[in-house]
Amino acid sequence: MSNTLNTIAVVVSYVSPTNTRGSRVKVEIPRMRIKKILSLDHQYNSPADQIEAWLFDIGVSPIAQAELPKAHAFVVNFIHWDALANCFGKA
Repeated sequence: MSNTLNTIAVVVSYVSPTNTRGSRVKVEIPRMRIKKILSLDHQYNSPADQIEAWLFDIGVSPIAQAELPKAHAFVVNFIHWDALANCFGKA
């Protein structure tokens, strides 16, 4: 029997500006097969900081984080499934 905690990865990446749109942040939850694009909020030091604050605002506390080559991932407990699904309109 495994003692591994069931978790969900929230992957954050930067989306460069185009001629018609400013910088954005892409938030993906691969397990749920959903993504959301948000405007980059320049009050934060990085897209990861912005999404970490957003997660706390919706009541989701990351239990770990990891840097990926072109992204950042937050690991959250599976108990937050409904809160994440609601924010992405998948509930």
